[in-house]
Amino acid sequence: MAKCRLCGKSGLFLRVLENGLCQGCDEKIRLVIKQNQDLVRNLNKTIQEIDSNQTTEKKLELFAKAIRLCNQLAEAERTNLLTLNEPAEITRNKLVDACEDFVEERRDSINDLSVVKISSFFSDVLKTRSHTCLLQYFLKPRSLTSILQGEWRSAWETVLFEDPRTTIKNLISYGLLKEGDLHDKVAFNLTVTELKRIITQSGNKPIGSKQQLVQQAIDITSTKDLSNLLKNNDIYICTNLGRVLGESFKQAEEIRENNAREEISRLVSSKNFSAAKKVKHEFEALHPWPALFGFSFDIDIPDPNKKSQLEIYKESGVVKAVQIMVPPKACEVCRALDGLIFDIDSAPELPPAGCMCNGKYVSTYLAITETWEELGKRFGIDLSGVDNIGPTIEELAKKYNLSPEQVKRFKKYRNRT
Repeated sequence: MAKCRLCGKSGLFLRVLENGLCQGCDEKIRLVIKQNQDLVRNLNKTIQEIDSNQTTEKKLELFAKAIRLCNQLAEAERTNLLTLNEPAEITRNKLVDACEDFVEERRDSINDLSVVKISSFFSDVLKTRSHTCLLQYFLKPRSLTSILQGEWRSAWETVLFEDPRTTIKNLISYGLLKEGDLHDKVAFNLTVTELKRIITQSGNKPIGSKQQLVQQAIDITSTKDLSNLLKNNDIYICTNLGRVLGESFKQAEEIRENNAREEISRLVSSKNFSAAKKVKHEFEALHPWPALFGFSFDIDIPDPNKKSQLEIYKESGVVKAVQIMVPPKACEVCRALDGLIFDIDSAPELPPAGCMCNGKYVSTYLAITETWEELGKRFGIDLSGVDNIGPTIEELAKKYNLSPEQVKRFKKYRNRT
């Protein structure tokens, strides 16, 4: 009785071909083999195009395409449906190294390309803003363990829509991330103090920055001894191309945040609070990390239904003037008001029009209240010469025979000073 060696179907009337496959499986395998052969031809053609004289943008796009084809062919090799003279993984590694050299050589012209443009070449792995956010996390040597500990793993899974280990694996396969070398591992695991102690114990004098101390420690200590000191060995860092993408993304995010802060500050100054909240919510919505996972866009938008401090002072009836107090690092517009005293009715609202502090530095009012003498005149009482502490309400009521209504009014004003 015939049986297909792939799908396992069997039966008296089942026809099996010479390769041991039924008709349906044979057609599927032939189709897959043809697709893989097309991939090989496409890869060879792409590599030839890389070698020809191309613009920076086009050449970068071709590198990304060739690496993607290698990854697809490597998968075909693992399923035993394709055999190449040179394993696809080796070809891919050669392409990644060539791309590294190319990026180093053309760094300036690549930096002129937008992060959106470069990311589009690697859309298979940089599927969302969160994937690029994870990539820029490794601009410095980082441990994979640190993003898998506790709640962070589920947090990353939420924003990536996949296991972060899968993302790391894909970033490596596309030449955007690589495993850190000994220098990276030492820099991540050991502090400056620990490095100095290692160098001193070896009879040498520690000199220079942390990077120099790391190299000094490597030069005078055996690899085995250093490895024993490392707590984390799963260290990864961006490749040259990954660094371009990570730094571009980080810079673009900083610009976007600054623009949002400036727009919110302008809208708050003009008391357009609803529009300011909209800008804030739009910024937060595009950020890879929602507030639930630790992201906070730290700029407060006043509640339009809540009275400002100046309005409260005006309604108090006892604040006759205010002095404006401005932080030392505030913008020039705010600094111009520092220390100035205004009558309560002519005092400007804070922040003033044109403020460029973006919510980082908050100016405040210092209330200047009526004197005891001025307060006494409200009730026809001579309080001239009374010191700052002043008499108690009970003492005033007894001395000046105040009526219950006067005591009530006096308490009202006295409590606001």
